[in-house]
Amino acid sequence: MSLFELYFEKRLDLVNEIKALDEKHQLHFITLLQKEKDRANFLSIISEIYFARFFDTIAETILHDKPLANKRPDFNLSINNQQIIAEVARLNPSEGDQKQLQFESAFMTSMEQIKFNCMVDFDYDQNALIPDDVDLDVCKAMLSDWLSADRAPGDQLQLPHTILMEFLYYSEKLDHVCLIGGGGSINFDFRRLEGPNSPLLKKSNKYNELIDVFQMPYIICFDLDFHTWFGKRDLYPKLYGSSVANYDRDWVLTKSHLLDTGLYYQPDRPFHKVAGILLCEGGEFTYFHNYASDVKLSQQNEQVFLQWQHPYC
Repeated sequence: MSLFELYFEKRLDLVNEIKALDEKHQLHFITLLQKEKDRANFLSIISEIYFARFFDTIAETILHDKPLANKRPDFNLSINNQQIIAEVARLNPSEGDQKQLQFESAFMTSMEQIKFNCMVDFDYDQNALIPDDVDLDVCKAMLSDWLSADRAPGDQLQLPHTILMEFLYYSEKLDHVCLIGGGGSINFDFRRLEGPNSPLLKKSNKYNELIDVFQMPYIICFDLDFHTWFGKRDLYPKLYGSSVANYDRDWVLTKSHLLDTGLYYQPDRPFHKVAGILLCEGGEFTYFHNYASDVKLSQQNEQVFLQWQHPYC
């Protein structure tokens, strides 16, 4: 099956919605998706579609990947008679987390082919296990043989490569083994949000010359894959600075930010031409307005985007 067929196998409504979006704005997302054979590029197009669907609710026109001077921004938008450019950045799981996720998915798929109506937990040592060394057929045979005898909650089976299985319970609602759990710790490397090689920093200065010529506000559209483990609460202090709380002499609590720790306000001002960042997290949109931007949205459009603004905290 093609990537298109695999992704949209049970998403016919979404296909029809994208076709309608294509027709309304003369876009070509369906054609791009059908032609794409690289998984990473395919998911990048899906990210662009998320934001195109968002912009469809507020923009009069949407141009996608069209030349503007000597650049090709992902989107050239007309919103309330103001031209705005937008670029999509996608943060995927780290390489290590991706390998872990792929292993766990393959392991669970294999074990769940066993026809015993029970729930089983599994765990392993992420630092010791090498996914390519794990023989899934051997593990499945060992687990199947072990489950052929009656098991009680808490019974454990040690599989090769530090994989530990623990029986939880039988259920008449199940017709095969169901697994929960997984091993290893989550890699919270915040440099992936704010470091020089982060998608945000790479996009921040991409269109400086274009913005200088046309004075068009620039919005970075940031798609966070669920398995990156980051969310809007992690992004907020990275942009606005660490939150601090103070009590005045009447013991009234006030909150503020250490501005010099926020990307929007750092002395070298890497985001000085970015009007704001629009985050997509699990299909939910959150806006992070840049109050220090040199090229601003119109007052009307600022109010439009502030409808999705992350609350002050």
